[in-house]
Amino acid sequence: MKAIGLHHLGGSESLVYEETPKPIPKNNQVLVQVCATAITPTEFEWYPTSHTPEGGKRPFPIILGHEFSGVLDAVGSDCTDVQVGEHIYGLSDWFINGAQAEYCLTVPAHIAPKPITLEHTQAAVVPISALTAWQALIDRAHLSAGQRVLIHGAAGGVGSFAVQLARRQNAHVIATASPANIDFLEALGADEVINYQITPFEPPLGTWMWCLIRSEAI
Repeated sequence: MKAIGLHHLGGSESLVYEETPKPIPKNNQVLVQVCATAITPTEFEWYPTSHTPEGGKRPFPIILGHEFSGVLDAVGSDCTDVQVGEHIYGLSDWFINGAQAEYCLTVPAHIAPKPITLEHTQAAVVPISALTAWQALIDRAHLSAGQRVLIHGAAGGVGSFAVQLARRQNAHVIATASPANIDFLEALGADEVINYQITPFEPPLGTWMWCLIRSEAI
């Protein structure tokens, strides 16, 4: 199969478009024919990119890209809840080769049916940003109805999902953004959008916030 391999630690200059063996799924894994994958520039610097879970060095070349959308090409014998041909999106383990290739491996717990309203190119960029927002607001902050949340960088990947999730929880959503993104965030459900270029976004003394999300590019 064709893949983009990382041949040494560095930037884009260390990537090579090349032929590499097609992976074979273990009993608990599925093989995905990749239709689209997302690019995360900081992945060059992530610990799992160059290390094993035990702390050893991973051998080069290494395939990056750990969120994707595609079609199930093969399933292991233990994977009874998924079927070949299903259109899915999801994540792969960051300690194994990723999805900047024609095929990648993952496990059923890390995938879900692709929404029919999304193209593969759209679905591929959802998992990391959406999961990060969910973990911050739901798993950690336990955001609920009526609570106030301030989301910085709300028009970005994580921020835009955070706005929608907070709205879904019926929280009072305050977002910061540049003027170009105010209408976009109001359409997503923000109750207040602050133009950080001209308006201080610090809450007035005595105003209580349940949580604050600082969203930055990853």
